[in-house]
Amino acid sequence: YFIYSISTSIPVIVAARLIHGCGIGCVAPLCLAMASDALPDHLLSSGIGMFSLGQAVSQAIGPSVGLSLSRNIGYNNTFRIGAAVISLACVLAFFMKTPEFHRTSKYEIKLHKIVVKEAVLPAVLMFFLSMSYSCVNSFIAIYGGLRGVENIGLYFTVYAVCLLVTRPFSGRIADKYGIDKVLIPGIIGFAFSFFLVSRAESLAGFLVSAVFSSCGYGICQPMVQSLCMKCVPKERRGAAGNTNYIGTDLGMLLGPTIGGMVIERAAAPAASAYSSMYCVMILPMAAAFVFFLFNRKRLLQKSGRGKESLSR
Repeated sequence: YFIYSISTSIPVIVAARLIHGCGIGCVAPLCLAMASDALPDHLLSSGIGMFSLGQAVSQAIGPSVGLSLSRNIGYNNTFRIGAAVISLACVLAFFMKTPEFHRTSKYEIKLHKIVVKEAVLPAVLMFFLSMSYSCVNSFIAIYGGLRGVENIGLYFTVYAVCLLVTRPFSGRIADKYGIDKVLIPGIIGFAFSFFLVSRAESLAGFLVSAVFSSCGYGICQPMVQSLCMKCVPKERRGAAGNTNYIGTDLGMLLGPTIGGMVIERAAAPAASAYSSMYCVMILPMAAAFVFFLFNRKRLLQKSGRGKESLSR
């Protein structure tokens, strides 16, 4: 972020972006592993829901705050403020209490230590879901503008507010009755939100879609993350978090690329092309739904809730 604040050319920005990606690539899976280690197993789903709530809310309000600051004090100063905030997070990290780690084997960079095979199935689920979700962040503002909708940023505000209710509530249900009882309706709700946004022509339509998206992806993400954590022993949760984010990042990479191709090739006015793209992006969610149904028993057994959940 400091390099962003002093950059004057595209190569410098690209270099900063590469460093940025390395930092996020380390921090995201480690934070997920630390959060899961701090939770008892019977509260893992609700705890991960609360953990991911902080991430989701910050992602919802961060762009609005950043754009507002950039208009008032410029991009360079905005990135300096971002660097200060991250520095504060770094200082706070020193005060976190974590279990003592005793290395039992030599440190090696090998595929099986980076990717945990037990967590691959949940990571595939995240791949499909994040592929669709990435098209919301990438295109919703443009699509809203083409529809003549003002204050489209309220979409993210409503999404964040709904998360405050849905994530803790859904986590408690998952801990009590099983993750599948939450994940299946979550995928359906998420798909329905894309159908709604493809038909939306007013701010009200976009906001209703935001509610269903919050009750969909906002529920599915922490549930799949908790599946990743439950599928492995505690000492492998760091690698399991990494496996989860590999699926997420691949989806975030391919989603906007495929969405952009659909928009470019749609033989329709711009607004209709975006509408078609949102309809097409329901397909990855359908794939996630079918994939989970076919692997439901195996996933639940790996997570330790198989027999109990399937018997209900």
